Amino acid sequence: MGPPPAPTGGPASAALPGPVTAAATVHDVRVGRQAVYDTRYRLVSYELLFRDGRDRAAEDSPDRATGEAATSQVIAATFATFGLDAVSAGKPVFINFTRGFLTGLLPIPVGPDLVIIEVTDQVRADRELLRGLTQLKGAGYRIVVDDYRGDPGRSPLVELADFVKIDVNAVATRALPRLVQACRLTGARLVASGVVDGDLLHQCADLGFELFQGDHLDRPAVLERRVLSPSQLVCARLLSELSQPNVSLTRLEQLVGSDPGLAIRLLRSAHSASGTGRPVESLRQALVLIGPQRLRSWIVLTLLEGVATQNASDELWNVLARAHTCAGLAALAAASPGVPQGDDQDAELG
Repeated sequence: MGPPPAPTGGPASAALPGPVTAAATVHDVRVGRQAVYDTRYRLVSYELLFRDGRDRAAEDSPDRATGEAATSQVIAATFATFGLDAVSAGKPVFINFTRGFLTGLLPIPVGPDLVIIEVTDQVRADRELLRGLTQLKGAGYRIVVDDYRGDPGRSPLVELADFVKIDVNAVATRALPRLVQACRLTGARLVASGVVDGDLLHQCADLGFELFQGDHLDRPAVLERRVLSPSQLVCARLLSELSQPNVSLTRLEQLVGSDPGLAIRLLRSAHSASGTGRPVESLRQALVLIGPQRLRSWIVLTLLEGVATQNASDELWNVLARAHTCAGLAALAAASPGVPQGDDQDAELG
């Protein structure tokens, strides 16, 4: 069974509002994918990875903000450029998330039925991370501990995990059975990565691995498409509008409709989120399907993805950090008896 063909179109292209202006810019979107199979060699998912214009992974890029921007680009490419149907035939996808997303500083704009959250060994395991992962699990997201080698510092993550991924080439042959047994005791499903030949595949299956990934089964491929870039200015205006109580759906529709790149992105993301297979035919329908909270998440992700300088990135991070701190203080105050509370004026679409 082979992977879906490389995507060539999108369900929302017919709903583009208005002409493309001279200010619109284009850029190339690239995302890597590798299939994940079960013991019966059935395709069950894909792992998706960031690739830049030089086919470089996020961890090979030098600047501090690259990790979050890379995760943002993978999410945007999957759900708002290609569409989940085209990327993975509608199956949920494994995506590496960085600390900002895992701890709640950055919002995840897609639902738990569409994405499986991978925690790499580059993310420090501490109380803040465990608290964030616990909240994500409570919201229905599934967690993967990636590249686990039995290190004690990451063992609390395994207790929370739905899946544990082990690079079978990075663990000593004698140690692998003990590691597998320890992970299985937690109830997590085991994913063998780095499966390079048939013998290794059968050995992993005998040890108790349930899912398999590697060049023997499927070589990584890179999907690419040229797309319109959303306007950072329009996104900033939208974020400001969404901070207002009783925001008008018509006003949001006007703002999104003024930016073809953003309109296409939201139409496709709404189609991916709907799960019905039917096209989303208007911006109004897309905005209603996405809802105000997810719309905020998409706008923040688009701003983060598009920052062009380190100064702009630092400014955005400062805003997000302050908002995250305020949200935490508000939750603490709400949980404390006798503390006066203000009116809840979260934005509504209608």
